[in-house]
Amino acid sequence: MQQWYDDNKITLQYIQPGRSMQNAYIEGKNGTIRGGILAAYIFHGLSEV
Repeated sequence: MQQWYDDNKITLQYIQPGRSMQNAYIEGKNGTIRGGILAAYIFHGLSEV
């Protein structure tokens, strides 16, 4: 895996567990994707959420 990262010029940066503010950009993207998925589905009750 490390070779693939190196070949694609990807640098891994680790954050502390539970510290989402250290990775705000990704957390924001995750929220956008999650919201889009939830908005595209019609729920028939809270048990489906």
